[in-house]
Amino acid sequence: MELTQEDLMEAATSTRRPIAGQSLVEDPATSSPYTSPPKFTNKEEAIDFFIESFLEPSRYQAIMDSLEEGTPVMELVQLFLVQSFKEGDINPDMMLLLAEPLAFVIMGLAERAGVKFEIVGEDEDDPEDDEEGVVEDEVDIDFSELDDPFGEQLKTITNPQDDKDFSIETKLDNIPSLMAKGEE
Repeated sequence: MELTQEDLMEAATSTRRPIAGQSLVEDPATSSPYTSPPKFTNKEEAIDFFIESFLEPSRYQAIMDSLEEGTPVMELVQLFLVQSFKEGDINPDMMLLLAEPLAFVIMGLAERAGVKFEIVGEDEDDPEDDEEGVVEDEVDIDFSELDDPFGEQLKTITNPQDDKDFSIETKLDNIPSLMAKGEE
């Protein structure tokens, strides 16, 4: 696809992007903390910072109280990470790297304190919810009602085995690489 002069003009005059150099014209005395370099650039140092923060008596008690009230672990993790980003402690990439370890730290603290917790809350827009809000755990399908020509034969297989003449390992070894030059 070739770019036309109209496409270039539309891209150049688009207002859906930041103005070039916008961060350079902000007043340095009143700049937002997240516009400067982050405090933590090492994952281990950031995890240590959060663990120390979680173990402060008032914050520890607030975390445990929130978990007892039913707040999911991942919501607490999100709260702490977004707040740290706003304060300039971490950048968005570090937020993603820290989400899982911090969730495990909070879950470990909760287990040690004997507090039951929920990892992820129920999604209100979940299509699997029925009218009463109860999630269906199982779906019973009666395969005998389906028009499947192989259904009866497949039911007779009790001990599936590999092809004796051409094993799966041989098949996998002969698969061409995705980076290999294709046939022309």
